[in-house]
Amino acid sequence: MSGNQNAMPAKTQPPALVRYEAMCKAIAECHRVDEVKELRDKARALEVYAQQARNTEAEDKAREIRNRAQRRMGELLRELPRMPREERAERTHAILGRGNNNNHDERRTASVLSGESDSESGCMLHDQTCISEHEGCTSNDGTCIFPYAAALEANGISRQMANRYQKLAAIPEKDFEVAIRNPSKKPTTARLIREAYRGPEVREAESVDETARWIWDYTLDFEREGYTSKTPGYLFQTMTPEMQKDMRRLVPVLTDFYQQFSEVI
Repeated sequence: MSGNQNAMPAKTQPPALVRYEAMCKAIAECHRVDEVKELRDKARALEVYAQQARNTEAEDKAREIRNRAQRRMGELLRELPRMPREERAERTHAILGRGNNNNHDERRTASVLSGESDSESGCMLHDQTCISEHEGCTSNDGTCIFPYAAALEANGISRQMANRYQKLAAIPEKDFEVAIRNPSKKPTTARLIREAYRGPEVREAESVDETARWIWDYTLDFEREGYTSKTPGYLFQTMTPEMQKDMRRLVPVLTDFYQQFSEVI
């Protein structure tokens, strides 16, 4: 037999591991906010699907990919020029001073120009595919919109979420890698930030029951992800029969559980 026939077949990695490594590599190589946000959104969709399928390992991997993408978005956002704080304050006050309480457009313009928009969904300025993150864009009235504000607006990223992503980016890489791979804790975005910015109030809360912390964190997700603004009836109709069966079983249990919370707070 030839040497090739005697050679041991090369070991191949499991497909799931290959996809995981490919997504991590793609995130690291992204140089635009819109590129990495697309990967973040895909990871979030995989995370939700894994939760529904009760696949804990896949859920953990998807959550890790999502957090890596959010950290990369934070790195890219930190590099974008933004309006100086003094100029931002002056321009915002000037715009608000011209209008009245009903002039929503002018108030929103001040928010967009400064990159301080609170909108979770983000309003589209123009054809967002033509916005250069490092050159910025111009609003309809000819006013320059700084690249940072343009990136938030184009990608539907709120000021709060942008701040969270940049906090993730500020965590030293070594600390981030240790935290995100900790098998004893679910490394949610909130936990990663909380562990990295350990203030006195965090140290005081270290005695909190782990289950209580988990319930608190995931309850906050309803607010952070905007779930409470969705229509339950519509969401239920889009579910598969198996998902609907689980909801019929669990919603009364959860309702009773939260009702007990409401009686003690």
